[in-house]
Amino acid sequence: MLHYSKSQKHPGPKQTDNQLSIALIMRYNKSREITDPYFLNLHKGINEEAKKWHLRIEQPFRIEDDNKNWADLAKFGAVLIEGEMTPAAIKQIQSINPHIIFIDVNTNIHNCNIVRNDFVEETSHILDTLYNLGHKNIVYIGEKSLVLDLDGKIDSEKNDLRELTYLS
Repeated sequence: MLHYSKSQKHPGPKQTDNQLSIALIMRYNKSREITDPYFLNLHKGINEEAKKWHLRIEQPFRIEDDNKNWADLAKFGAVLIEGEMTPAAIKQIQSINPHIIFIDVNTNIHNCNIVRNDFVEETSHILDTLYNLGHKNIVYIGEKSLVLDLDGKIDSEKNDLRELTYLS
């Protein structure tokens, strides 16, 4: 039973069914998230959407945490992971919970769903708009995209799609 209610004043009770629960694994620690509007809004949006659908969101740990119990992910209906991980890490997580959704990842990952921004199209649109407004000296400020292992350590770095679009 989903306890659906059309009334905003009387939403259904909080879900206790593990199939309607989501483990949210954010990449960065709380202090970085609070000072970074992108990650703060990403986290806020996930929580707001989950509330609308009466899904339970829990954050058992963050990728940066020292003590992570990956086995805890088995009790959730799905796992949302922010950021890219190594193929070995993904395989290990899939062995615990096969229902993984990656967010903010710009490469395809076998047997995983991905929610991503269209950085190429939007960056092109912004650059074209600025250029058409007469701006000729446009600078790009950004960083590399990081691929992490299960311990939260950097395995590799990749060029950000916004940077590649800017350079082209």
